[in-house]
Amino acid sequence: MFGIPFKEKEVFNRNFINNVTFEATFAPNRNCTAMRDKISAVLGDELPVKHDAISQTIEVAFDERTKSNSVITKQDENDRRLVMSAKNGQKQFELTNTSTKYLESGATYKDQQDFDSKIGRILSFLKEADVKEFTRLILRKVNIVTFNTRSGDGQSPAVVYNAVQDLVSPKLLCSFEAFSDSMPFLKQHFSTMVMEENGNILTIRYGLIVDNKSQDKKQVNGRVIIDMQLAKQSRTDINEVSSLLGEYHQELYNAFHWSISNNMVELLRK
Repeated sequence: MFGIPFKEKEVFNRNFINNVTFEATFAPNRNCTAMRDKISAVLGDELPVKHDAISQTIEVAFDERTKSNSVITKQDENDRRLVMSAKNGQKQFELTNTSTKYLESGATYKDQQDFDSKIGRILSFLKEADVKEFTRLILRKVNIVTFNTRSGDGQSPAVVYNAVQDLVSPKLLCSFEAFSDSMPFLKQHFSTMVMEENGNILTIRYGLIVDNKSQDKKQVNGRVIIDMQLAKQSRTDINEVSSLLGEYHQELYNAFHWSISNNMVELLRK
């Protein structure tokens, strides 16, 4: 898909996944939050911190008499927002009558199989709540590699930004090479690619953030970020989501390999 070659999955000794997110939207369905106690019981052991609130809508109306805008806040007891999270905040589940979201970050993300098992529980609940299809579906994975580099005597300060060149595929570096003389002064830089095929939209956002630098600009601490998202903007039968999710994991894996350098691959294998 997207002209990116298929890549057989390899089990690496390490990963740099910062967070993985699943999101879905669907037609308004009040069963979702009316039955929220059921999903709370299913996920409660792993996500014991719970926030259950009434959703609010805000309307701005123009008053002809006063010739000014007035803000009206409306609440509906049947329209709620449930948020559940782990005690360390690194896992989170959200549910409304029109959407759901599940996030794992840091070391809490184990692997695709474990993540998908949680999504399977959420899908089972939504089926029970009579959700028939999703109108939008998203799988997102963010990889972050921290770096600490220093240029040697006589070297240009720009050499400290070789972290990007070491980790990102050469075919994606043209935007960085265009202003190499300004590299020593860079605080952050990102490039974004968006590709579409058959209603599937792949977004790859990559770049770096400089967190700290020495006064002579020869020593830098920072992060290289590769943020990938695959979305489907059309209707998807809820019974097809599990298999589609597996395909999306594979497509993001293909895209990740396509986006990184050989040095990055070796770093993952160490």
